[in-house]
Amino acid sequence: MNHKDNFDYFLEEKQINTYQLVKEIVNQEEHRVFYFKDLESRFLYVNDAFVSKFNLRSRDEVIGMTDYELFTHCPEHAKLAYRDEQEIIATGKAIDILEYEGIRDGIERVVRTHKYPLYDHQHHICGTFGISEDISMDLQIIQEERQKEQEMAQQIDKLNEKVNEDALSKLKNARYAKRRYRYLYQQFIKEYIPFSIILLDSDNFKQVNDEFGHMIGDLVIKYIGKILLTIKETYKNELNICRIGGDEFLVILPSTTIKEAADVAFMIKDAFSQHPFCENEILTHITFSMGVGEIQLNETLEDFLHRVDTHLYRAKRNGKNDIDFNVSNLI
Repeated sequence: MNHKDNFDYFLEEKQINTYQLVKEIVNQEEHRVFYFKDLESRFLYVNDAFVSKFNLRSRDEVIGMTDYELFTHCPEHAKLAYRDEQEIIATGKAIDILEYEGIRDGIERVVRTHKYPLYDHQHHICGTFGISEDISMDLQIIQEERQKEQEMAQQIDKLNEKVNEDALSKLKNARYAKRRYRYLYQQFIKEYIPFSIILLDSDNFKQVNDEFGHMIGDLVIKYIGKILLTIKETYKNELNICRIGGDEFLVILPSTTIKEAADVAFMIKDAFSQHPFCENEILTHITFSMGVGEIQLNETLEDFLHRVDTHLYRAKRNGKNDIDFNVSNLI
């Protein structure tokens, strides 16, 4: 005996009044709306929760009406409800849907509705019945929680930006630089995606500090950051430009060859040449010695950084305001 047969036997054996059972379930519900409709989607019966929800004087007020007459403020809802009910009548299949009922009491009303075919004694479909529950407040709570999560994520992003940013130059800091080039190195090991770096050291920053004081020195760092950020915006937005020490800077260039990196280095040199530092009646050119390099096969990250550092010091020895890299890599 299957579950259906067991239930039928139970109803017959106990002489359960199914009409009274359904009536009790329908009318005892305070939070769920029950309604029954005929083949033309006209209301045959609604429960007390339905009457209360739509501020009706009695259930008789809605009997014989369609959704078009009840939801005059939201004809789209009426149209969709009619379509769904006619589909149930045609197919005999129940549906589970979300329905938008428009704005009521200042709140956009959304209900979750289960709709079923209604059968007569000959087991012919004679209409539909539905059970609806207003989930507007639940959705509002979910939306508010999502908004809070988004706001929190934005705050975390801002904090991360601050953690990874050098306050004076507004460039990325040494902490970010280490994490970034280590990530690119792992990419290179796994997928052979090239990357290059430019190591910059100011040639005359100490002299400016000694001659004009640390306040002017801070202004020079801000000026350097501004020029480098301008280059980032005009050349490649994916450039990672970092201040890694007092007057030391690092440009990390993902997916970039030595030739492209050298072009950026010369662009940096030209930019500082064309835009001297001018503040508090002080006019001076800030120049850099630069080492440029592209990661090579079978080269550790430490060896790579040391090689570029060697290029930097070679540029210093060549009289400063110079760019040094392995020319043979360009051939």
